[in-house]
Amino acid sequence: MLLSMTNGGTKELIATGQVFSSFQVASNELSTPRVLVCPEDGARLPAQSWSSNFNDQTISYFLSLDASETNAQMFLSGDRNLTMNGSAIGHGLHEFTTNQLIGWTSDLHKNRGNIALADGSVQILSSAGLMSALPNTGVVTNRFAIP
Repeated sequence: MLLSMTNGGTKELIATGQVFSSFQVASNELSTPRVLVCPEDGARLPAQSWSSNFNDQTISYFLSLDASETNAQMFLSGDRNLTMNGSAIGHGLHEFTTNQLIGWTSDLHKNRGNIALADGSVQILSSAGLMSALPNTGVVTNRFAIP
């Protein structure tokens, strides 16, 4: 769950679709921002440091605004190459409900994608697998901030 900026978090910023600030808060847990670009993501170049050129264009992964450790199957993050009802999703804040057709573009992992779950695991899912996993998050509407 994201904390308000008044409590040291980035909730107000991520609600606007800005993703990098939330990853920047986690910089003490990550040795380099380079890990935030998927090797398959040819459209993104990694930032060299947390302060010099770090922004949404140097990140390959969405963040879930609804993440919580109360449900092990809750999405925390995942590849940004999402589709909704057959159309690619761009930068910003997007809501996905369990009755929408959600999937992956062919841009990364050949119509597959990685999802980080609250239980600490990472799963690579097909579009069908993503559709099956979405209802297991425990919420009817999943909100993702996509860089």
